[in-house]
Amino acid sequence: MDKLGEMHVPRVGSSPVDILLSAYTLLKQVIPPYTAPGLNYLEAVRLLAPHRISLESVTQGTFDIFSSKLASAQESEYLREMGVFISAAFNLSGLAKLVDTGHEGIGYRLAEGKQLIVNNKNRLFFAGDYAKGDIALLGDGVEFAKYSQGGVQISWGDISSGFAISSIGGIKINCGQSHRFGEIAKGCFLVSYAQVGYFGTLAEDTVSLNYGEAKSFGYDAKGGFRINEEGLSFPDSNISTVTDSVQNHRKRAGFYKLLEGVRTLKVVAGMRDRPEEALAMIKAYDWKGLEIRLRAVVGGDGRG
Repeated sequence: MDKLGEMHVPRVGSSPVDILLSAYTLLKQVIPPYTAPGLNYLEAVRLLAPHRISLESVTQGTFDIFSSKLASAQESEYLREMGVFISAAFNLSGLAKLVDTGHEGIGYRLAEGKQLIVNNKNRLFFAGDYAKGDIALLGDGVEFAKYSQGGVQISWGDISSGFAISSIGGIKINCGQSHRFGEIAKGCFLVSYAQVGYFGTLAEDTVSLNYGEAKSFGYDAKGGFRINEEGLSFPDSNISTVTDSVQNHRKRAGFYKLLEGVRTLKVVAGMRDRPEEALAMIKAYDWKGLEIRLRAVVGGDGRG
């Protein structure tokens, strides 16, 4: 087995654990601590890509052993790099689902079709940046799913700065607490079943559904739908026309009928101990169909 700290390119035919250890050791020696995550990720991919066939056989246990060996070697100064490295390795691997204990930067550029459960005990500075895959964050963080580009991201933690900031597309579910949620997001489904400080500020073309508390909801947002548990509002330029239309009892009843499915999904807020099941429930819901039917009700064609 390779010694931690020894500098060389991973050998062809090495075990998956040895490949990860060797590549990570080399990464530390060519990338200084706290290098920008993007450069870190690209270098990790460069080192690991030649071993993609070997990485097809990795398991959850492979990553557990790799992490435990680094923890025993007291790699604390490289924790920021470790999560990004693990994300690169996970993306290149044949593994579809991974449970991580909360390495800093975990979920960076998570690939579409991958599922990541982050069971962190300590607050993470960032997790899920630029993610396209599905992530369940069980613990607290400063930023989560910033710049995410699709997939489902759900948080049960206390996000002290922001969740899904500047995200494009995908489904974002807040079940914990977030200071800012969906700020400058575009084309996303933003759903909160818990407490938010500022929800959907400067968002564009989002379907924002609030079933919790929000200090501010949809400030200066453009397009899309903003729907509160206690009422309906739309940030479109034709707001007066839309507002007039929903005064009609039939249309108002139609909206609430359409939203019943999302309302019942509130059960996921209590499923922190079953994150995979919660993700499956969210993914099974017809989100695009909901948006189409909402627009149909506003348009007055009676579909729903």
